[in-house]
Amino acid sequence: MKKYGFYGWKNADIKDKNGLTPRDYYDILSEIWCVKTCAPRMRGDWSAENKTLGQCSITAFLMQDIYGGKVYGVPLGDGNYHCYNDAGGCVFDLTSEQFGKVELNYENCPEQFREVHFKKEEKRQRYELLKARLFERIDKTVYLAPLTQDDRDRFVRDNQDAFNYGALLEFGRREEHFEEDGEIISRQTIERSIDEGEAYRIMRGYEKAGGLVIKVNGEKGDLDLLFVSPDLHGKGIGYAAWCAVEKLHPEVKVWETVTPYFEKRNIHFYVNRCGFHIVEFYNSHHPDPHDPETGGENRFEDDENDGMFRFEKRIDQTPANRDTTG
Repeated sequence: MKKYGFYGWKNADIKDKNGLTPRDYYDILSEIWCVKTCAPRMRGDWSAENKTLGQCSITAFLMQDIYGGKVYGVPLGDGNYHCYNDAGGCVFDLTSEQFGKVELNYENCPEQFREVHFKKEEKRQRYELLKARLFERIDKTVYLAPLTQDDRDRFVRDNQDAFNYGALLEFGRREEHFEEDGEIISRQTIERSIDEGEAYRIMRGYEKAGGLVIKVNGEKGDLDLLFVSPDLHGKGIGYAAWCAVEKLHPEVKVWETVTPYFEKRNIHFYVNRCGFHIVEFYNSHHPDPHDPETGGENRFEDDENDGMFRFEKRIDQTPANRDTTG
């Protein structure tokens, strides 16, 4: 898990209706907090390096809009209060970093009310600006949300649709490339992947844009599945999702994945966008020894032209291409 500097980050696991935690909102707000959203009396000291300065009350009330709960204030001794959130026992302070190494006392602090704070028109206007910019940014932001049980069936169907799209573009409707009737990848294969790994929805704002499944074991990671809805191809969503995976598991030093030889779009994506290298080609003369269904013995027996590329990305040697225009 990525490390954060704000108070309460380790236990900030509460999720909004779209699966976003306070840590996710911190990442988004870090690109939005600015001198215009800073309290006027502090603007002379605000900087990009101290971006949470003067942002506490408007941020805390915005998080209350999202998670509910209450806003409390740490007395600062000058008649002002530093605001933070308590959402059903999940206590967090997204703007605590402005105090540096000073430790605040969050015990028995008085509750704060927006009706009182927003009597200051400039503060209300800063809150409205931050809120507008947050939701505008969310509409364009690609992030990962853990797959929920009630979305599992649609996840499977969306995955099948996306894989079928790539195969049909290349071959048309050729039965030998399909695992089950009309599907390039079977429901059983996808569900086994979900059960054995970490499954996530790829979200763009509040839109379900795709999905992925990863498996992590120490410093080794496996990208088992990744798909983007065909009508959203070419918008940089897959690349943004992959960057989110690397950010989610910074401990992983080597990532692996495989893709069929005919998926030219995928091969371009993994090699030219994400920094993977082709390290192996599974085919009738060199079957995959880890294939769970065949044991690697007869996987390509019926189609001499079939095959799978295996890719590796070593994080310490091959940084991802950071171009986000695709």
